[in-house]
Amino acid sequence: DNREESMAQGKETKAQSADLAIVNISCDKTFDAWKTGIEKHEVSGENYLIKDGMKGEFGKSIKLDWIPRFIVVDKNGKIALFRAIEKDFDLIKETIEKTK
Repeated sequence: DNREESMAQGKETKAQSADLAIVNISCDKTFDAWKTGIEKHEVSGENYLIKDGMKGEFGKSIKLDWIPRFIVVDKNGKIALFRAIEKDFDLIKETIEKTK
């Protein structure tokens, strides 16, 4: 499934860039589902749960239309890539390299 593949690609990307900080934001429906997902996928980094889901205030603010969704922010806090999904991992890696 997309989530499994994306989690594996995310771990690989993190392993290749030791200075990469990862923030995971979940739209799981319950706290228990969120915690279970973190444990099951051995998710590292900062983990946050959005309680109002994809269609809530935060989801709308980032135009969230796909899960998993990736945003790359450079070391100066500037958004280098606003929208990427699991099929865009080559673009994600390329963008990360450009921000170093």
